[in-house]
Amino acid sequence: MPTHGAAPAGSRLPKILVIEDSPGSTRVVTQVLEEAGFQALTFPDGAAGHSGARDHHPGMIIVDLGIPDDEGEQLIRGFGAPAGCLSWY
Repeated sequence: MPTHGAAPAGSRLPKILVIEDSPGSTRVVTQVLEEAGFQALTFPDGAAGHSGARDHHPGMIIVDLGIPDDEGEQLIRGFGAPAGCLSWY
């Protein structure tokens, strides 16, 4: 289950999924995103983040490339380019 910021249930805020294992980094990224008007959905590892992306359909995914359970770049490649995506790295 993701940890969320203060966005209410059913919120229309644009969703950004964050996969980060460091609680301190997660807090900072979440605060910055929420102050910018986004809903941050945070997950502590690659497996949970991959499931979260499938379940929540975020507009963007931010991945810590050094997460311990998955090589970050390998996780990103596993997502594949989303339908309608204009740029994919």
